[in-house]
Amino acid sequence: MKPFVTVIVPERNEEKFITRCLESILHQDYGPEYFEVIVVDGISTDKTCEIIRHLQHEHGNLHLLDNPRRIVPTVLNLGLQRAQGEIIIRVDGHATIAPDYISRCVEMLAETNADCVGGPINSISENADGRAIALAMSSKFGVGNSRFRVADGYEGYVDTLAFGAYKRSVFERIGFFDEELVRCQDDEFNYRLIKNGGKIFMTPKNFLLLFPAHEFEKTLAAIL
Repeated sequence: MKPFVTVIVPERNEEKFITRCLESILHQDYGPEYFEVIVVDGISTDKTCEIIRHLQHEHGNLHLLDNPRRIVPTVLNLGLQRAQGEIIIRVDGHATIAPDYISRCVEMLAETNADCVGGPINSISENADGRAIALAMSSKFGVGNSRFRVADGYEGYVDTLAFGAYKRSVFERIGFFDEELVRCQDDEFNYRLIKNGGKIFMTPKNFLLLFPAHEFEKTLAAIL
């Protein structure tokens, strides 16, 4: 019997990317009866929610929640409170995952002694500025020793990664995400996980595509 999986998607104003993101999740090879997708919207002012509601007509395992506070850790915690899965995966609204991402994560959790598993990010974009950012975010010069951003074929235990698949027991053991951290809440959570004896495993067999120019522009807007 396959373990049931919950994919939590935090997003706000992602009308340009949300269809591509959700279709990559909803069309996994894992079987729709074995996973649910919980999208938590930060009160979007574009057509994001309209697009999601349209997809809900075709996918009974797709759910939409509102996040009035708009910040990511609140999104994740709202999703966790609603989640039914034995395994919890985060995928941001501007990202896409490989067709077998869920099944590979489930396999790696079973094969390793890890509490969280995931793969490296393949940073890409669709314009000149985005490609420049993608190159920087995929190099050791740009991101230092962040192994999950540099696809160098490494497989093994790491201190953090993005969009991991977590055993539900992790959240029961160390709690939810820190809602005082608007940014880097996943890094803090992973630090807390390792500090409490947990393990995070990364494999190049799992991979995820990200659009860093869009992410970078949002980060700048939040700072400025």
